[in-house]
Amino acid sequence: MYIPKANGGQRPLGIPTVRDRVIQQACKLVIEPIFESNFQDCSYGFRPRRSAEQAVKAVKKALICGWWVVDADIQSYFDTIDHDLLVSLLERRISDRRVLKLIRQWLKGGVVEEGQWQPTEVGSPQGGVISLLLANIYLHVLDMYWTERYASLGQLFRYADDFVVVCRTKQQAQQALQAIQQVVQKLKLELHPTKTRLVDMGREGLTSWVSISIS
Repeated sequence: MYIPKANGGQRPLGIPTVRDRVIQQACKLVIEPIFESNFQDCSYGFRPRRSAEQAVKAVKKALICGWWVVDADIQSYFDTIDHDLLVSLLERRISDRRVLKLIRQWLKGGVVEEGQWQPTEVGSPQGGVISLLLANIYLHVLDMYWTERYASLGQLFRYADDFVVVCRTKQQAQQALQAIQQVVQKLKLELHPTKTRLVDMGREGLTSWVSISIS
């Protein structure tokens, strides 16, 4: 089914069958703690005991009037996740081949729309119980790259596929955006061309999930 988006478009939701929802929840309960133990503090979206409100407070604390921010969004994120790359990331922490096979079956299960079945070669359907965890596992690569290589450029705050980087200078923000583009390309994703921008917090505010305006 489809739900309306703020920009006038539509967001596709893949609704699993009842049996799949039950098994996805059981699987999530088992594997989520395994990956949670390694997730970074910069990630706030759809995690236990974490919320958008906490993310906004963290960004506000990091912001100083006059600083620059990279306001980024990944284009059609859930629709473009690469299955093979995602499974390879799962294999780093999960050794049970039956669980890996089950997750791959969910990814490639396809969707039925107006009575017609269509295969899913890429992406993780939004609406699945386990989809948000898989999405965080995939973008954990970005979090790790940032923590290990690019933290000197600024602070990263991510909520699912939307994220901001708070930098001290415009030059750092430009370098941060280049670094993000490189990591996103490694993940076979693309930044949204109109929603991704550099923001001078001394003159304007953010229009993303943070919704902060600094005067």
